Amino acid sequence: MSDGIIAALIDCGRQLHDSNLNAGTAGNLSALLGDGRVVMSKRRVRKAALTADDFVVFDPDRPDARALERASTEYRLHIESYRASPEVCAVVHAHPPALTAIGIRRGSFPPVLPELDAVVGPIVICPYEPSGSDGLAQAVGRAVGRGAGVVILKRHGVVAVGGSVAHALDRLELAENAAQTILLAER
Repeated sequence: MSDGIIAALIDCGRQLHDSNLNAGTAGNLSALLGDGRVVMSKRRVRKAALTADDFVVFDPDRPDARALERASTEYRLHIESYRASPEVCAVVHAHPPALTAIGIRRGSFPPVLPELDAVVGPIVICPYEPSGSDGLAQAVGRAVGRGAGVVILKRHGVVAVGGSVAHALDRLELAENAAQTILLAER
């Protein structure tokens, strides 16, 4: 495993917690390794206190059943995100409060700032699909394939993708800020 990628994922988990973008064991993180395998956070691990032992590695084209038993139940949406775009090298699934609220209350994400579109790309809300389902994974994959940088999962948090872990986290942070602005404007 690449120590640099693991360190970036560990740092991402801490930043998600410290910025109140995710709590406890919610969400999951992954990145592509140079050989095409995926490194992903295991099930039920606290993102604020990740260690190298909290990750599993698998081949997305021939996933090992034992590895998938330890990986997050959302491994399918990570795989579909990587398949959807060659530009995606990292996936962050979290439950930031404002974006999650938008996903509960709205059917679309309204335009906020032109520079947000330039940095984040489209922010799309997927219709509800059960957690861990093929339907959810396919919906996320379609949105990412159409260029979405952030995909809001109806009643289930958010997926941010990027060319690196830092890029995906940056997109998530910017989208959460925009969601807070929308919620404030609607008061």
